[in-house]
This record gives sequence, structure tokens and C-alpha cells, in this order.
Amino acid sequence: MKVGIIGCGKVSSAGHIPAFRKLGLDIIGIADSNKTALKRIPLTRRYTDYKELLKQDLDIVSICTPPFLHYEMCLEAAERGINILVEKPLALSIKEGEAMKKAAERNNVKLSVMHNYKFLDPFIKAKRMQETGQLGRLLSIHTLVHGSSPPARENWKLDEKKSGSMILQWNHPLYLHTWFAGNPKSVYAIGKKIIPDYPSIADMQILIEFEDCTGFIEMSQFSACPRFSFGITGTGASLALQPTTFKVLAPSTSIEVIDEFLTSISNIGKTLRVFVEMRQKPHMRYTWGSHFKLIKQFVESVKEDVEVPINVDEGIMSIKLAQAIAESIQSGAKVTL
Repeated sequence: MKVGIIGCGKVSSAGHIPAFRKLGLDIIGIADSNKTALKRIPLTRRYTDYKELLKQDLDIVSICTPPFLHYEMCLEAAERGINILVEKPLALSIKEGEAMKKAAERNNVKLSVMHNYKFLDPFIKAKRMQETGQLGRLLSIHTLVHGSSPPARENWKLDEKKSGSMILQWNHPLYLHTWFAGNPKSVYAIGKKIIPDYPSIADMQILIEFEDCTGFIEMSQFSACPRFSFGITGTGASLALQPTTFKVLAPSTSIEVIDEFLTSISNIGKTLRVFVEMRQKPHMRYTWGSHFKLIKQFVESVKEDVEVPINVDEGIMSIKLAQAIAESIQSGAKVTL
């Protein structure tokens, strides 16, 4: 199978390219309008115009560009009959997302979104516990997303017309909440700029109402201690998750729960080794981690003509939730979805 990559940032060089190579696929070329960035990628065929890359004989294209470019690139690839893997977020609006879905269906191509945290081992374990009833009834989900180094002023991430705001750009907690709790009913959110002359809202508190439980997301761009944590509270067990750790805080009497707990303890050494490898060889985190797993499943879905790992409807739901959060912050009122 032949692959094209659009975008020369870290996500392609450290994630997508190593993954496709590990799978033995032929990477035909890469495209980026930034000539300096393009030269850093050791591929023979390099294009400053992504449309020239899409003219090649491709089975798959990975779109690893900023969000404001996803819509146009996806439509172009779909019209050429190329299967598409697009980085998160899917698009900047519901309208764009729905148009991308229709284009893929019209041209009979696969379209999948890179919601890669669903392929991290701790979250896979937690989902299995939910599906087997070990969590009991789901009561609440609590997520902390703290950053400490906001992007530079000239970065596209600070332009909401290009990035879709902080909450849409960092949308891992959005799709994780809906994965465990289903579609949201309403949201109420508050947001502050924190630093008066900083052009973007950098601190948010978000309350989400689901059918049977509640969700809470705390996001801050100026925290002294960067972290991502995901807590799940159920009547049978409570879990504390991070991308590399899995802890059962209140285990039930289930043997499987105890086994999970013991397994997490025995893997401490392995986790430390992976951490060292991540520091020494950043691509290891992606090739053998969540990006690799998702890309592998996407490639298999194309080969076998089966359902993609993350469908476009999930990407659209994340956009709906993000837009509702932004609307609630602006209006100061609860927003019903």
C-alpha cells in the first residue's frame, strides 16, 4: 500500500512516518508549504503543494497539519479516491465535519480521526472494566489537563480562526468522556484569560451532564506542574489514569480487578524503561504506543474493507461539545446539546 503524508511537524516525523514504516508500507512522499520544515524529513519526494502529492498513486494519506487546513485537504483527497487518516481535531466546525463525512461516503473512501488516547493501555484496561461490569454504575469522570508553556504569540494555535480555541485543539478529554459516558446532554463552563494581555482563554472549568453521570474537565495553560489525569468513579471501582499509569483506587472483590492492580505494579519497571526510551528516542512513544496501534488498525480497515478505528461521527461529536463549551463560556449560561 502506498502512503502520502501532509505536514512536516512533530506528529508526522515522530508518529505517523515511523508507524507506517514499521508496518512495511511504502511512503511515496510528503508535502508542506514550509520549505525549511520539508527539508528535515528524509524522503525523496517532497512537495510544497499538497495537491501535487495527492496526484500520485496513493492508497492512504495522513493529514498532519493545523486544524484549519483539514477541511480543504480532506475534500481534495476524498475526491481523488484516497483513504484518509486525519489528526485531531477533525475540523473547526460541525458544518465542515459533516461535509468531510459526506465527501468520504460519496467517494467510497475510509475517513478516520486520530483520537489516539483511546489506544493507550491504561484507557483500554479501564474500558474493558466498564464493559465487563467491574466499574459498576458510572457516577462521574474527572479530567485535569495542565500545561506550563503556552505557544508563542505568532503561533497558529492562538488564532481561533485557525485552531478552534484551546478546548478544541486539546480535545483528548472530550472524546474520552463521550467514550465512557455517551453523548452529552448539556454543558456549563467558565473560562478566564488569567494574564490580561494574553490573547486566548487559558483556564477553563467545565461541567458536563450525561444521561447517567456527570463529567468535569479542568484545563489550565499556565500551571506550574504539567499533567494529564483521568479519574473514573463507579459504584464497583474507582480508577486513576494517566497515559502511562493505571491505578485501582477502590477495587471490588472481582479477581480480574485485583489482577489488573497486580499487573500495574509488576509493570513499574517496564514503565520506567519506556520512559527512558521516550526521552532518548521520542519516536518510540508513538511507534509502539497509541499512534502506532491506531494507524495499524486503520491500515487493516483499508485492506479488509471494514469499519475504521475512529469514525467521523466521533470527530463531529467532539466539535459539538467544544463549541457548546465555548458558547457557555461566552454566555455564562448552561448550553443544551
